Amino acid sequence: MSDFTVQFGRLVAYRGKDTHVIVPDNVTVIGRRSFYFSDVTDVVLPETVTEIEQEAFLFSKLQHIQVGSSIKKIGADAFLCGRDFSDILYPRLAITVFSGSDRRRAFYDFVSNATEKNYEPDVYEKNLAYVRKHLFDEIEYLRKCIDVLEKNPELLSQVIASGKIPAKDFDVLVSKFVTEQKPEITALILQHRR
Repeated sequence: MSDFTVQFGRLVAYRGKDTHVIVPDNVTVIGRRSFYFSDVTDVVLPETVTEIEQEAFLFSKLQHIQVGSSIKKIGADAFLCGRDFSDILYPRLAITVFSGSDRRRAFYDFVSNATEKNYEPDVYEKNLAYVRKHLFDEIEYLRKCIDVLEKNPELLSQVIASGKIPAKDFDVLVSKFVTEQKPEITALILQHRR
């Protein structure tokens, strides 16, 4: 009997006793709670895996995971297991891959750590575009992210240069920096008005 219960490419459950696991190549989805309360500490996912459903590793003992670049979606709280995987996942996977509050954490992590972490080049470019597009979605994003970005003018410049800023958002951004008397940042932003 196999340690893996797989149905139509979806890993439903891992029932083995090994702490180091290599998921089989026929798996495309790591199912919800498939490693729930598992003693697994290390997991290697094949390139065939495109999705990790919510709570997949909930309350497991997972300490390390190897993921491929083929992952397109990670459900909310997929890695709620006592270890922060931002150092492994964020540099390899675009912000858009994450769901719910995990997406917000990936957003903040990129804005705060883009220059320190070794982001893969395509992920870095996708994240720049995502930050520019969604910077004005919520006042919370605007307040927290602009505060971080203004301390890193190079990253702010890259975010702004990744595309034109819509006029309605542009006015909000300019007024913030004019009010705070930040002429160098205001000048930078004025170059990218749509």
